[in-house]
Amino acid sequence: MKVRLCRFVWPVGFIVSLMGFGRFFNAYSPAGKTRLVFAMTAVSSGAMFLIGLIVSAEGDNPSTLSICLCVVLLFITAVGVGLPYYVPSGVFAVRFGEDQAGVVSAYLDGTSAIATGLFLKLLAGLVSSWPASFGLPESRASCMKC
Repeated sequence: MKVRLCRFVWPVGFIVSLMGFGRFFNAYSPAGKTRLVFAMTAVSSGAMFLIGLIVSAEGDNPSTLSICLCVVLLFITAVGVGLPYYVPSGVFAVRFGEDQAGVVSAYLDGTSAIATGLFLKLLAGLVSSWPASFGLPESRASCMKC
């Protein structure tokens, strides 16, 4: 049940972000666009932090209320991630790349994938070296290892 809800909620949040906020993105001034991207990133980061708190507090047997709250927070996270991830880099690729916009977009995606992989590798190293006194259950730590 939980996985099916998450599979449904994440793409819907992305669609709301791109079609909803993306529709108004060009209407903003450059400073307004920057504020919008930072605000959406802050909201999604806060929602992910709250999901982490709920998951760590509930343990392996979460209540129905906490599952529903996590699903709502996951939707908010997807809304906050969609526009900041896709739109600025797409606009940059079209403006900078002109006729070669596809190549620029591919390089941006490749760079993003490498940076994400390095970050996850670093995170896995940090999690595996955390002492048990930090309160991270072994099951949570093991799922973060690469």
